Amino acid sequence: MSGVNTGRGGVPAAVGHGRFVVMRDRNGVRTAVQRHAVSAACEGPDGGTTLLLPGGRLVQLDEDLDLVLAWLA
Repeated sequence: MSGVNTGRGGVPAAVGHGRFVVMRDRNGVRTAVQRHAVSAACEGPDGGTTLLLPGGRLVQLDEDLDLVLAWLA
């Protein structure tokens, strides 16, 4: 992934920075994640995605699972 991917509402949801993907979660907090560091991704009942990161940290995104997986590919 390179460049900016637009999430819901036209707000940039993820930006590629080399080996990192910088994502904006539901609370507006930006998180930089190495593409291979996501342990699990699951789709929520509202259509959003929850990521499990190292240390057990959960990141909730408004974007659907397919889009998030494309960012991490």
